[in-house]
Amino acid sequence: MKILVTGANGFIGSVVTETLLNAKHQVVACCRTPNNLSRSSLLSFVPAELHHFRSENDWLPLLQGVDAVINCAGILRGSNADFQAVHVDAPQALAKACVTAGISRFVQISALGDPEDGTFIDSKHRFDRSLLRLMPDALVLRPSVVLSLRGSYGGTSMLRGLAAVPGLLLLPGKGDQQIQPLLAEDLGTLLLEAIQPSCQVRGVVEVAGPEVMSIREYLGLLRGWLKVPTYRTLEMPLGLIGAACQAGQWLGRGPLNNTIWSMLKRGNTLDREGQSRMTDFATRFNPIRQRLSVESSFVQDRWHAQLFLLQPILWFALCFIWLLSAWSGFAADQVQFANILSQAAFPPIAHAPMVAGTSTLDLLLGILLLLRIQERTILWLMLLSTLAYTLLLGGLAPELWLDPLGGLLKNLAVLPLLLVYMVLRNPR
Repeated sequence: MKILVTGANGFIGSVVTETLLNAKHQVVACCRTPNNLSRSSLLSFVPAELHHFRSENDWLPLLQGVDAVINCAGILRGSNADFQAVHVDAPQALAKACVTAGISRFVQISALGDPEDGTFIDSKHRFDRSLLRLMPDALVLRPSVVLSLRGSYGGTSMLRGLAAVPGLLLLPGKGDQQIQPLLAEDLGTLLLEAIQPSCQVRGVVEVAGPEVMSIREYLGLLRGWLKVPTYRTLEMPLGLIGAACQAGQWLGRGPLNNTIWSMLKRGNTLDREGQSRMTDFATRFNPIRQRLSVESSFVQDRWHAQLFLLQPILWFALCFIWLLSAWSGFAADQVQFANILSQAAFPPIAHAPMVAGTSTLDLLLGILLLLRIQERTILWLMLLSTLAYTLLLGGLAPELWLDPLGGLLKNLAVLPLLLVYMVLRNPR
């Protein structure tokens, strides 16, 4: 078959795409970048920014010869307009194009939860309803917490990070919130079944693994799988978790936001009807507890898990260093910086302009990083300016390397810190 997959480079989409390719299907992968995509000759990549694919005519050329469509596209955060565009308008235009092209098989990857939990869930469910009105034979899958032993993204990375904190297992409250996790690979197998013409399952089906467990149990299982040494549990106040999620919502970055918090408090499990509907499929899911106990993790898994929660800390540290450096430059009097610049053989007339210029640059870079504007470019400018300061002052006044306070020497730690953050900031 030839299958069009939107969001094909996402956490779920990439697993779905790989499963389809392994079954020798052709895949038209629609996503922003080819990151995470296979190089298989059966795959064709179509660069697609869904904000710009909101008309039926935008999709019709991509549906030539297509037998089925799987919509894995989704965003975890954004404005109401972003959610409307990606979760409602674009897939609705795609569904209309499918009707026009005579394509009857459309599978929508939605999300398990209550629309009151946030715009993410609400927008997903609004399209679910719209799709089933337009294509009554379509299938909507609403998965619970999805994880993979090969990698993670967003909320699943956050849970791995919490499970891997050295010496401590951090729990939201008592950690008794209920979830029903499933493997992304099992979801991919289910989708392989769902696109077959012989599959008669229609409508909304909530999807979850066979085991209900608490967050405490789940994090303990992850910690054991990651081979992180023994620990003490720390029950964090729910108010603190809520404040952290609110901060994440305000910052607009990272896995923490109000939707995640609402879903966590409510729990993420199937009711009896949901459990019954899953038996309509032949695919059976693996128990997470068993898979985590028999499959090995590797050093890369531990590195990612333990570095994940450091990413926002490094971001804050870099913002703080640059903004404090700017403030100290503006607040300093001429006597404080004259000695250093004189040792480097700069004439006294140039001292004040040099300090004002470098302080202004530090302030601008610190503010732009704080606001995450052109972050990659800003980090390169920080790296180059720090390297230039270090080489210039260290070369012109070598005695500064022996300064008791280590002002210049500390740049040797800041430079690799910038390089590490450059790697960690890329979530895919």
